[in-house]
Amino acid sequence: MSVRTGHGRAGWRAAITLAVLALGVGLAPSTASAAAAITVSPGTTDLVSGQPVTVSGSGFGGATTVYVGMCPAGTTDPFRCDLRTSTATTTAGDGSFSTTFRPSRHLRVTGDDGLAYLDCAVDACVIGATDFGTSTFQEVTFADAPVPDQVNVAPTSDLADGQTVHVSGVDMRPGSSVEVIACGTHESGTICDREPLVFQTVEPDGTLSVDLAVERVLTVYGPETRYVDCAVGACWVQVNALDIVVQAPILFVAPTLDVAFDSPGTVSADGSEATTVARISCDVATPVSLIATTTQGTAAASYRLVGTSCAPGSPAVVQLPARIEPGSDPYAPGSADVDLELWTTRQPYLVLPETVRSTASGSVELVAASTMEQAVVEALEGPDGEAVRAALEAAFRARVRQDPVFRAWFAALLHALPT
Repeated sequence: MSVRTGHGRAGWRAAITLAVLALGVGLAPSTASAAAAITVSPGTTDLVSGQPVTVSGSGFGGATTVYVGMCPAGTTDPFRCDLRTSTATTTAGDGSFSTTFRPSRHLRVTGDDGLAYLDCAVDACVIGATDFGTSTFQEVTFADAPVPDQVNVAPTSDLADGQTVHVSGVDMRPGSSVEVIACGTHESGTICDREPLVFQTVEPDGTLSVDLAVERVLTVYGPETRYVDCAVGACWVQVNALDIVVQAPILFVAPTLDVAFDSPGTVSADGSEATTVARISCDVATPVSLIATTTQGTAAASYRLVGTSCAPGSPAVVQLPARIEPGSDPYAPGSADVDLELWTTRQPYLVLPETVRSTASGSVELVAASTMEQAVVEALEGPDGEAVRAALEAAFRARVRQDPVFRAWFAALLHALPT
């Protein structure tokens, strides 16, 4: 069956066009010629992917370059063929040719709806020959042979969002292009997320080695954006090679988060910023993204953090600076409410499946920043001053990394200091 993956990239077709131009081939649509014909020896049935056959043709122009490749049945457009499979040959003076060709069972072709993956043991396929002016096609079938044990994917279980898996292969077609992509089962059918997507060339000795950073949530954009949460639904890493397609199931862990708020928080002298701290614990390692909203009466502001890290025994300690817009009601010392939306992914997407989203709320007492500063000074002068200093340095570094506004302020401060 064919597996469609949404819209292909414009760059893919552009690259093909440039390649054809570089070969000096015109872009006029080809037409099937009644005179041109090809034969496949020893036969057209029960082909085995990668095993050579002889393709002979006639009816082309003399001394003309002809390209032989695999195509979906019914096409007359060479651009709809899998150009990875093509091989070039030159006709004799009478317009005939004979060349050795390695047929491919698994095709990646461009259709009206974007890229499509075909299995020629199930889908109707042809071997085509074209000089991009005249084309002819011969229907072929493939034996539904078992997939050889050539490709390994690891690890495949207990994955976290963004984790890297390694794909290795042996006995593959040297010099051929291999596509590695993550796919999953959606209610509308199979979807494959083209971000990320890796292309790799097989080494001359037939080996393959490539890494893929896998996302917990697969996304296909289009008229209707579709998602699959791989901690809940069926997903796999798919290796699309010329002679084989391998699907290695992958499983992500659905982390459980626990949130606690430190109190007190602080409010700036002019009331424009209230800063609180959340401690996010998790039962398995995971990235965490969040949107925090701090509300006190009519004063409210939000803060967004993308992709901090949490691990068992090493909670994410996140400072939540809420900065109100100019002209808005200010914060003041007293109680404030903090509401969190959390995603166990590297990005906080409001439209992601609810399975990756959770919420947490708490009340925090806000005190004037000057009051907190005085308490810190006293603690530094106390018997535990060194421990307090180390904790302050760690918190300061974390704030600089996490908060671009604070980072810009600190950079300006350093710039203003005398050298």
